[in-house]
Amino acid sequence: MLPISEGGLRIHSLCREEMVVAIHAEHPVVRKPVITRQELASLSFILFEKGTAIQGLIERYFARLGVIPRISMVMENVEAIKSLVRAGLGASILPRCAVNNTRDSDRIRIVRVEGYPAYRELALATIDTESLSPTVRQMAKMITDSLDDF
Repeated sequence: MLPISEGGLRIHSLCREEMVVAIHAEHPVVRKPVITRQELASLSFILFEKGTAIQGLIERYFARLGVIPRISMVMENVEAIKSLVRAGLGASILPRCAVNNTRDSDRIRIVRVEGYPAYRELALATIDTESLSPTVRQMAKMITDSLDDF
């Protein structure tokens, strides 16, 4: 996920992926697929640990919205966060691909913030090389093809 700050790497852009608000299926705001900034501000959040690229992206997103999130918990990975969202312990901002499966659909709903889409940029980082090997190009295509389904 961009940005990548380490030196000596060549960045090969892959795609842009949507970030969405994931919330328990029985929460009142899920009655509609789009919520307001004020409704977002009213939620309690389970977010990623500080210092991670994804948490930095989420912090910039809230700043752009002018919302100070109420953070109830921080976790280190998507699956832990999804477990807590499924249990109804808070909402989160997650990559669309992380919450777009049938296992989650009965307990987690996706909503978006009206007028404020969120995306993350995905890339491959390689040791300073101009071109990718055929195997790496094939892997990159598989990643982007799988994300196109979302």
